[in-house]
Amino acid sequence: MKSALLRILLLALLIPGVAIAESHEMVPPTVDEIRALYEGESANWQPAPELLLDAFVAAEDKNFRKQDVWRSVITRYLARRFMTIETRSAITTTAFSILLGRSLSHDEIIDWYVHTIYLGLECTGIDSAAKAYFGKAPEALTLEEAAYLAALPMDPISLHPIDERERAIKRRNFVLKAMLEAGVLTEDEAARAQQADLVVIEPLQPCEKT
Repeated sequence: MKSALLRILLLALLIPGVAIAESHEMVPPTVDEIRALYEGESANWQPAPELLLDAFVAAEDKNFRKQDVWRSVITRYLARRFMTIETRSAITTTAFSILLGRSLSHDEIIDWYVHTIYLGLECTGIDSAAKAYFGKAPEALTLEEAAYLAALPMDPISLHPIDERERAIKRRNFVLKAMLEAGVLTEDEAARAQQADLVVIEPLQPCEKT
């Protein structure tokens, strides 16, 4: 108990504004433990295409690469994903995000995010989702397809490409506009992608559970 409390107090002293949980029964993971978890999970992933990474950053946190990584909503998502009930009694989401930021780089955080985020159709991560929606590997996706996948974390059900087609295209085009504003697309690239149809595999089938 003393060890956990000491580590959280140190975080609070080093990073102003970090809240301390009321209970300190479990020692939070170390930097080495977090890195080992990431490296274990990522060992089976294919590298995420830069196009997809740019799309997800534009959609979720345009300032991701310009700020301390622990401040990002992307990092906070990962913190919430890995915080067990026991861990929540020992450390807050903000403090866990700081640990993630100290353990991993910006590139590693966004890599972990795109490979583990829920994207509808019972699909987790870009590899399974790209195949389920478009029958392709992530690196084969077109710009408009990549933007659609990046749109999904907001609410996969309300952005279903068939049942909620109009809303899905609108959100996809928002992502394309955000990519344009971020400077990763030209006006011509964004305009052509926004005018493209949203074509997915029919009938859509859920991802296989692993």
